[in-house]
Amino acid sequence: MRILSLAYLLFMLTTTMASAQAEWNVDYNAFLDNREYKNKENGVYPGSLLGGWLTPSVGYRFEERHALYGGAALLQEFGSDQFADQYRYVAYYQFLGKYFDLKVGAFSFTDVLGDYPGILVSDSIFEYTPVMTGVTWQLHRPKLVVNSWLDWVGRQSDAKHEEFVVGSDLKWKPSFWYAGFQTYLRHYAATALGDPDDHVTDAGMTYLFAGVDLSNRFVLDSLTLQVGYIIEESRVRGYVTPWIKPSGFLVQLQAEWRGLGVKNTCYAGDGQYALSDANTYGYGGSFLYWGDPYYRFSLYNRTDFILRILQSDRVQAYFSYSLHYADHLLSSQQQFMLRVNIGNMKPGRLKARREQNQLWKSILK
Repeated sequence: MRILSLAYLLFMLTTTMASAQAEWNVDYNAFLDNREYKNKENGVYPGSLLGGWLTPSVGYRFEERHALYGGAALLQEFGSDQFADQYRYVAYYQFLGKYFDLKVGAFSFTDVLGDYPGILVSDSIFEYTPVMTGVTWQLHRPKLVVNSWLDWVGRQSDAKHEEFVVGSDLKWKPSFWYAGFQTYLRHYAATALGDPDDHVTDAGMTYLFAGVDLSNRFVLDSLTLQVGYIIEESRVRGYVTPWIKPSGFLVQLQAEWRGLGVKNTCYAGDGQYALSDANTYGYGGSFLYWGDPYYRFSLYNRTDFILRILQSDRVQAYFSYSLHYADHLLSSQQQFMLRVNIGNMKPGRLKARREQNQLWKSILK
């Protein structure tokens, strides 16, 4: 019986490997982010962030819908003499179904949260967080997309707090108009030592939005207007604080023509990130929130002038010049972003990037 069982196992393994397809991918993300901010006294700090993530990975796809991948994400900060200033492992299982996708393990952070606005996820988080560790699943239909995800940030130990972020988003687009939400909650618990003064903290954000998408209906390549309401829900358990719920309105207008674009984002309401000031509540910190610190102000406006240099499935590059207005001060920011992706992996249901007839290409011919 043991010989028959071993023979059957070898037969199944041989059959599976015969139907498997080897896949590989190399992803490079470079960022040059110069911030000339003037609101340092309010927690918005100037500085320059420059570096690039190289993420090679290999894997096997079997039975068409199943795949297993492994690799690493290596950060080289420009000007550093280190081989890798940071590194993260990549290892995940992927299922691609007709209407349902799943990833479990350590996979791309940007692929899951790439369209979240700055009040939820700041530029810095995207630049320095290449990998999410946990699970994400997606339901996709022609007019409806639903995502849910879990990022396990910290495994509890004597020195490290248990910490995870769980979230979900939905977008329903029956016509040129659309509506949806994006939400997440960060749970920050105690260490394994169980200090009685180490209270559990929850910090959550919910963004409800509706908008119109008039892209390719006029001479413009893209034109969208989105209006939303955002509410934070944060607390320190153990009767230290009740639920704190600052809220406000967010309006975004974006237009683009032949690679030249402008995007304006305006926020008005309560200052967000209630527990970010540890001096106020004693149990906080900016690490509890992923959002841009500019949203601590009750009135904030950001205008981005965008030059999309390259836009294809394999290479994307753009430059932006941004103006930030808050607390009667005007600051500026310059960003250059480059992403190069080569390989034969199936990315899932990520939207294909359309080649554009950029104006600058016509000028420089």
